[in-house]
Amino acid sequence: GHVPGAVNLPKEKWDAAEGLKKDKINVLYCYTQQRHLAANAALEFAARGFPVMELEGGFEGLEGNELEVEK
Repeated sequence: GHVPGAVNLPKEKWDAAEGLKKDKINVLYCYTQQRHLAANAALEFAARGFPVMELEGGFEGLEGNELEVEK
C-alpha cells in the first residue's frame, strides 16, 4: 500500500525528482522509520529547493494508526 496520492521515487531516480513540487510541501517516507532513506532524501531535496518533511514512523506507523492508505 501507499499514502493516497504518493509518488514512488526510488533512490536511483532522485536526480530527476519526478513528481516533486517546489510550490507544495513534499512528504517523504519509507516503509519503516529504520530505513533512513526518507531522511537522506529530505536532506538532498531540501538542498535543491524542494520544501520537504519526513513522515514520522514511516508507512508502517501510518498503517498502525489506521489512517487512510491505498492498496
